[in-house]
Amino acid sequence: MSDTGTSPGGAPLEGTAFDLLLNTLTVDLLAHHTVGARVRGTLGASGLYQTNDTRGRIPLVPDARIRSGALFAFEQVALGRVSLLTGGRIDVRRLTADSNAALGLSDQTRDYTALSGTLGVVYRPTTAVALAANLGRAWRAPTLSSCFPTDHTWARHVTRSETPVSNQRRGPTWTSACAGGASASAPSSLAIVTLSGGSSTSRHGLLRARHAGGLPAGVPVPAGECRLVGGEARSK
Repeated sequence: MSDTGTSPGGAPLEGTAFDLLLNTLTVDLLAHHTVGARVRGTLGASGLYQTNDTRGRIPLVPDARIRSGALFAFEQVALGRVSLLTGGRIDVRRLTADSNAALGLSDQTRDYTALSGTLGVVYRPTTAVALAANLGRAWRAPTLSSCFPTDHTWARHVTRSETPVSNQRRGPTWTSACAGGASASAPSSLAIVTLSGGSSTSRHGLLRARHAGGLPAGVPVPAGECRLVGGEARSK
């Protein structure tokens, strides 16, 4: 909502400035299976169809449709005291955006294909103690607002842009992580210690802009990247 004028009595009038309608349809299929006494896992497929309708007076993003599908598998193999866990996934995604004169955008189509996976091991020296380690890689598709940033969505970060912000091309965010942990249980208690670390990289294009922090116009700003390290201990 925003002020759209004043009434004859001088009171401000309110109207809708930003109005986005998002409809999402998802489908998931899972097939659980076992192979002998040692192997069990899950095979699956998922699909998504999403529409975005920009209705407000001030458009934040263009009208767009997203279609995506994925195939994935997760398997666990028991080898005595050692269990191996592995999984993989492939995603295919298409974003179709309509032209929008207010945003200065033409019709666009963007395609993404991503492979992700995980690999882990669990070792049980005794029935009450388990040691685990895991390595994984995942991705997150860019949102409409990051694919088509506007003066409104970037107003807090950018004061002047050499290349129009709405023409910048955005990519997915990749995350790699590794974790290790130990757990011990007794008939009336459970203790868990977990250590984890990872990195996340936003594979965006460079943003040629002058930020509020004082960077001059035209200086490339690198894509975002962060690294996390953490730990957890709990008992009950």
